[in-house]
Amino acid sequence: QQYTLTIRAGVTEVQPDDDTATLAQRLVALVYAAKHAGRNRTAIDESSGSGIVQPEPMEIKQRIIKVE
Repeated sequence: QQYTLTIRAGVTEVQPDDDTATLAQRLVALVYAAKHAGRNRTAIDESSGSGIVQPEPMEIKQRIIKVE
């Protein structure tokens, strides 16, 4: 059986004045930015603004995942 997996992610650094709520708000905004940019995107929070990264396509020949 073959499955297709797509990933969208947000990446940021914890700032000195962050609390859990502000960090979570920033990450949620980044994930939505990655989602709106398309499949397999990562939104990166940079001090000069956010950027979107699209990885090179790669083929996974076999992946075994155990769930216990």
